[in-house]
Amino acid sequence: MNFMTYKLIYVCYANKGRSPAFEAYTRDFLSQRSVSGIEVASAGVGLAKIEQLRREHHGLPSRLTRQILHGQGFDMDNHQINFLGDIVHGSNLILAVDQHTLDMVNDNFEDYSDRAMLVGDYAGTKKYREVHGPHHECRGKIRSEHDGYVQMIAEIRRISRKVVKRLIRDRKK
Repeated sequence: MNFMTYKLIYVCYANKGRSPAFEAYTRDFLSQRSVSGIEVASAGVGLAKIEQLRREHHGLPSRLTRQILHGQGFDMDNHQINFLGDIVHGSNLILAVDQHTLDMVNDNFEDYSDRAMLVGDYAGTKKYREVHGPHHECRGKIRSEHDGYVQMIAEIRRISRKVVKRLIRDRKK
């Protein structure tokens, strides 16, 4: 399937865990379905945190995100943390992982607020309307940080599949 170029950006706070995982899965699911013409990127809205991560961690996603995704066949070693303001131009759809991030997009990137929504709303899933980080209380009592990341990334995988189905359906219209 070939579409005119369409730019989707996943957004979380620091672009170190959730949004890079969404980007990796979405690209993979689009490739599996031989869909072209959809550019997928990810970014964060917390500029101070992003600048800190660029200085202290070479601008890479979190170690556990990279480790878990590597175990599933994804190479995240070249992914660099992005600030939304640097890549937002020309975007067609911005999917925020949680309400706080969506509010920051709407407040700081007003020209794009009509293209921004929660990822769970776009995917049409009620259970995962928002995707919180590995330490969020919604995860219940987790045994380790690694377990929190595994649970979070499993949610992202399920939602990404639904996002791809909707992208394909919406582009056919």
